[in-house]
Amino acid sequence: MSDEGWYPDLCHMETIHKLPTPPWDMESAATRLQLLEDDYNSLQPDKVSANFTDHAEVRIGTSFLNGREALKNTLLRIGPVKGTIS
Repeated sequence: MSDEGWYPDLCHMETIHKLPTPPWDMESAATRLQLLEDDYNSLQPDKVSANFTDHAEVRIGTSFLNGREALKNTLLRIGPVKGTIS
């Protein structure tokens, strides 16, 4: 029997970071921005969209998106585009 059957959570663990919460000071704001930037630069739609609320309004290029799922679906559709700034 494989270890995965006994310890499914241990075989599929990922690092989850907790964002600083308000009230902000300069250090916690800088930490939060760095964590958000790291997620965005990962080019993983799940990580990027997790930083937005379910009702977020986001602009990507000329498209306006409403909600986390719309953002995630758009990122999946356009794929990673390295070297571009929107």
